[in-house]
Amino acid sequence: MKTKVLCLLAFVAAAGPALADLQAGLSGRTLTAKGATIVLGADGVMSGTVGKDALKGRWSVQSNQMCRTITEPQRLAGKACLDAVLDGSTLTVMRPDGTALVYKVE
Repeated sequence: MKTKVLCLLAFVAAAGPALADLQAGLSGRTLTAKGATIVLGADGVMSGTVGKDALKGRWSVQSNQMCRTITEPQRLAGKACLDAVLDGSTLTVMRPDGTALVYKVE
């Protein structure tokens, strides 16, 4: 039992910095990919453009995932939490269908 508790504590301790790094690495930054420009405000507001559409919503980092709630455009509206990995100036987000969306982080 003691070993299981220590392993769990080690996992939680390792995840803490990863969450903080993802949050800090994306907060106030701009993401660009395939006709999309998305600004992730430090206050949790998300805005930008996807193609010709204005994008509005909110974002956060929860449980090792990037979460977003899109309110506009209507065709993209909804909530999702997706696995995300930040590697330098590249953010890779895994879609529910298993495909990856790669953003440049500026």
